[in-house]
Amino acid sequence: MVGTASRAGVTAARVEAGGDGLCPVFASVELVGTKWRLLVVHHLLAGPKRYSELLHANPGLSSKTLTATLKTLESAGLVERRVLPVRPVSVVYELTEEGHALAPVVQELRRWGAQRVLPRVAQGDPRLVSRFQGPHIQ
Repeated sequence: MVGTASRAGVTAARVEAGGDGLCPVFASVELVGTKWRLLVVHHLLAGPKRYSELLHANPGLSSKTLTATLKTLESAGLVERRVLPVRPVSVVYELTEEGHALAPVVQELRRWGAQRVLPRVAQGDPRLVSRFQGPHIQ
């Protein structure tokens, strides 16, 4: 059953025109499509950050999830982990060139959210209000 579901997902991600390649939207979302991955990229666009800075910048993000998120982004070639030559040892995370290429995507999501989502939340849209209670990330 698992094999069938897995094959069905891959088949759904294929595009017919032009061959047997993966759909670019599917491939992109598969790589950076979680809220935490996008938010970490968003924060790293401002420059290198230490682990604790990323953790505190993302309310609701657990240490375990941040570690997994950073490892995923690093293995995808979007984030680089650098150990600084200081005592005590300090580690910073920064976007690679490939990670910086996501800047227009993140900026467009920010613009769309500011124009389309936040006004609906402010107006009390019941379909959205419950999703946005608690701390908000800027």
